[in-house]
Amino acid sequence: MRQRRVLREAAVFLAFLILSVVLTWPFAKNLRTAVPDMGDPLLNAFIIDWDLYAFTHNPLHLFDAPFYQPALYTLAYSENLTAVALLMLPFHLLGAAPLTAYNIAFLVGFAMSGYGASVLARVCGRSLFASMVAGVFFAFCPFKMDHLSHIQIIWSGFLPLMFAALFAYWRQPTTLRAALLGAAFVMNGLTNIHWLLFGSFTLAVTIVFLAIVEWRDWKMLLGVIAAIAIASAMLLPFLIPYRVVSKAYGMKRSPDEVAFYSATWEDWLFATPRNLMYGHIPKDADSHAERKLFPGAVPLFLAIAALLMIRPVEERRPRLSTALTDRRRLLSSTGIVRALDVLIVLFAFATYIGATATEFKIHLFHREFISIDNAALPAFYLIIAIVVRLMLRLPRAFGGPEKTLRDWFAESRFTTEEWSGLIWIAIGVIGSLGLHALLHSFLYRHVEAYRSLRVPARWAIIAYLGLIIWSSLGVDLLLRARRGFQWSAAATAIAILALLDVSSRVRWQQIVIEPDPVYEWLRTAPLRGLVLELPTTGWSVQPLYLLGVTDHHRAIMNGTSGFEPPLHAELREMTERGEMNDVFLAKLEQHHCELVIVHPDWLGDQRKATMRWLNEEVASGRLAFVRRFDHWIDGDYVFALTHVSKDWQRFRAPNTSDEQAARFLRAEPTYNASTFFSLDTPKMEQEYHGPLRVAGWTLSPNGIERVRVRINGGEKIYVTTFLDRPDVVARWPWYPKTKHAGFEVVINKRPKGMAREINLQLEIVDGAGKTARSIDIPVTWD
Repeated sequence: MRQRRVLREAAVFLAFLILSVVLTWPFAKNLRTAVPDMGDPLLNAFIIDWDLYAFTHNPLHLFDAPFYQPALYTLAYSENLTAVALLMLPFHLLGAAPLTAYNIAFLVGFAMSGYGASVLARVCGRSLFASMVAGVFFAFCPFKMDHLSHIQIIWSGFLPLMFAALFAYWRQPTTLRAALLGAAFVMNGLTNIHWLLFGSFTLAVTIVFLAIVEWRDWKMLLGVIAAIAIASAMLLPFLIPYRVVSKAYGMKRSPDEVAFYSATWEDWLFATPRNLMYGHIPKDADSHAERKLFPGAVPLFLAIAALLMIRPVEERRPRLSTALTDRRRLLSSTGIVRALDVLIVLFAFATYIGATATEFKIHLFHREFISIDNAALPAFYLIIAIVVRLMLRLPRAFGGPEKTLRDWFAESRFTTEEWSGLIWIAIGVIGSLGLHALLHSFLYRHVEAYRSLRVPARWAIIAYLGLIIWSSLGVDLLLRARRGFQWSAAATAIAILALLDVSSRVRWQQIVIEPDPVYEWLRTAPLRGLVLELPTTGWSVQPLYLLGVTDHHRAIMNGTSGFEPPLHAELREMTERGEMNDVFLAKLEQHHCELVIVHPDWLGDQRKATMRWLNEEVASGRLAFVRRFDHWIDGDYVFALTHVSKDWQRFRAPNTSDEQAARFLRAEPTYNASTFFSLDTPKMEQEYHGPLRVAGWTLSPNGIERVRVRINGGEKIYVTTFLDRPDVVARWPWYPKTKHAGFEVVINKRPKGMAREINLQLEIVDGAGKTARSIDIPVTWD
């Protein structure tokens, strides 16, 4: 029997994994190279790789990640993703590349979300089919597809598993079920800090609700508290670094920033443009991507159907327990109830004052007695007073003085789990409104951890949890009276509608995965200090630097994350303003920066200031050229800070020539020993109409055999024709084997069925048969 259950659960998980592949296709066929974009996915790939590296080399220094150095506990500037990395450890040990391991985790995250939702639905008494449908809605909802760059949001499966364990324990309190609750709590906390804080609050509210409605004894409640306390203690070593860096660097979100990422009621009507069903309704929706919260029409329809069709609890299954009311309790006396009524009125008035007045104060004997500057705190006390009042005695309009809140719940049509689902929907919707509503405003003002969260709109995940319970119930109620062919036809229709509801079109980008030569060298370089890479801003340079760290794992001063340490902010701002001078170099020396790596192709607007600074400091002797490495067109250049690295000559190879560096400093072209190229048209992120012309040039010591254009990861491939480019040959005269440097192809029209948003990649084969590829160029093509 146990083996059969295990096989069933494995089959359910496998089904969601297959759905993850299908609904994100063609992502799975490009696991080594595909990403949603060139930003956060590269950051998160670096974080997971660092976690895996730390697990296998020095786990006690997990939070000393090699970026943003020399700041404290740099991993605590973002999600630590420890749980995700832990589950990817087998793939790492088998030799999966960092981006491959990340992309496997990406697909598994969808599957875990669907599986977790399925478990929660089944714990609440739903059929396997209904639980699978709910799992599809939760795993692939439009909100998730708008957050493909945030793997921590994709990995939301431990949230429903945590509540499933709570319900299972409340039904039958055993040590095993308490342990499962604690384990889910830990894994949820190690996956996503937002889910930890939002989930913990919702878990506490749910436990209080269960204690009110389904009270049994103190032993059962203490078991839940003990499980969560032990789990919290296990999380503590992973949370202390966040506390340390928050205090050290003032890592708090400003009210203006939090308000911007607080949803409005209208945001619940908008879905991601990636969604095929609702993405363009309406086309002019003024809603930030973080605030598009529409869960889909089908789960809403199923939830409403459940509310309309639901039968009394006794006709479906026994309740967890019956409500007990002791009419002789002292606390239900008229005096206590009347006192609570007075408090409710006072707190309601204070809430009104806080909502309308900038600041309200009452002084007594020349001392401040009462001060109200917001509605959050009095409203919080108001809610508590109302709940306590209703627990003691309902108003006559709701059942009279002989009934309490527990009696009212016991006589309702809904089970305790279904009431919990409604509570979660209310919490998720109100919480997503952020500083525009009570819940998050109160937590932001009075709970320090919440002041580090930027996006209150992500509370929506709690509402989606409630939809798991109610949409799955809708499926079961719609199918309950059907048998045979009718059941199959109705179930098929529901399944098709569910898949259509979550179907999306994603423009996957392909990146170059071969390690840059400078990073291969850095892996074994005799480095004792830090490394700074230039430029510090522009395009996607910082995420690409972090992807490079997965090759060498050496400490760099660069980085990108949810927060930025003061030193990095100062250096970045100086380079942006062109203030690269003695002060800039002194700061690098002060913090023991030993090497500076310059990527000329990425300098952009910072080129003039950077080249001036390099020439001045090389002339003064405070910077010394170390090596040049092939990379793109102009190569990568490594300079040593001579005041930090007294024996900087150890970095130089015996045959290193300064000629290339001299040409670079004079802004002259330099020699590449490998294939390099440039795409003249189309330009990145531009819009094109009619025929699309793809043209550029390429050079190689071995000559060029073939240039092809790959669209959308190879969905369509076009062969170019060669052209003469005398301007290119004149500038780089060292490649006689390349007969024609230019290439061109004109694609008359966009292929049928291909979306307007495409990614274009060059594939170049040199005369020796070696292939080089560019990164994807995203363009819009009508």
